[in-house]
Amino acid sequence: MPEVRVIKVVAMLPAGAPAVGGSVKTDALGELTVTTRKDWRTLEMGFVRGWVMSVKVEKGVVLLSWPADTDHVRAVGSLSDPGDRVVIDLMKRQTFLYLSRSDPRFRLLYKQVEEAVKSQASVSVAVVPGGEVIEDLR
Repeated sequence: MPEVRVIKVVAMLPAGAPAVGGSVKTDALGELTVTTRKDWRTLEMGFVRGWVMSVKVEKGVVLLSWPADTDHVRAVGSLSDPGDRVVIDLMKRQTFLYLSRSDPRFRLLYKQVEEAVKSQASVSVAVVPGGEVIEDLR
């Protein structure tokens, strides 16, 4: 099953863009295979500019890549809130994002959001384009 994660590319493998794809080395997921030139270029731009990136991966293969949103958490809903989703309010966003209780990483992600609120640190979030559920953050 595909997962969406926040990563930083630490190396392009091999050096130079191949005709179709190639591999990248990341800080969070190790080596990933990139099968399209578009994703290769997106990750290469992120590498050169030092961006934190979002990737949708399955079995070590990049299915989609895009820059991660970086923002400050303004407020977080309570664990006692009813329903499957906990509201996350970010400063730059005009709409709320959510953490899904059905996500196996829910507790870890919630803890990271709480720490970001306390420390007032910026966070990079991975949200599938057009979506509203936070898949990963750092």
